[in-house]
Amino acid sequence: YFYLFYLFFFSLKSDFFKHLLRFVLMFFKTVPTIGIIILLLIWVDLNIVPILTGIFIIFPLMYENIMIGIKSVNLNLVKMSNIFKVSKHYIIKEIYLPTIIFNFLPLFSSIVNLSFKIIISGEIIAQKLNTIGGAIFLNKIYLETSSILSWIIIIFILNIIIENLILGLNNYLMRWNKID
Repeated sequence: YFYLFYLFFFSLKSDFFKHLLRFVLMFFKTVPTIGIIILLLIWVDLNIVPILTGIFIIFPLMYENIMIGIKSVNLNLVKMSNIFKVSKHYIIKEIYLPTIIFNFLPLFSSIVNLSFKIIISGEIIAQKLNTIGGAIFLNKIYLETSSILSWIIIIFILNIIIENLILGLNNYLMRWNKID
């Protein structure tokens, strides 16, 4: 996670790094997922292909949304905090972080569900055993339609559970925004 912090920090401080990172993110946003999966199958260990695929597809969405949150921080609050010699840690925790969370939370559920789908697709293509995607792939080989549908139902139920957990987290973190 510290690497992500450094990416955000350098892209805010350096125009060169910001443009370089934008080019890399554009690459991952435009290249088809299957292309990324196939390249990863060639370049890295089979066990990490699904996870890396999820990271490469989801990271551009997360990065852009978090950058929007950072840029939407009320700079007058930051200036006032600096005038009153408030610590940088407190400014980040009490001004930047709530703004970033406020902008990021509506997208978080979609990101988690999309990454779940991408990781399972990567498992199917990588033919990774002992995974949901691997089980779907094996059932495809043996034409076990009922087993494939069972896995789809399990994936659907898992997504409902994850969605409800995220909704609960969202309600908890945004409780200050509720009108009584």
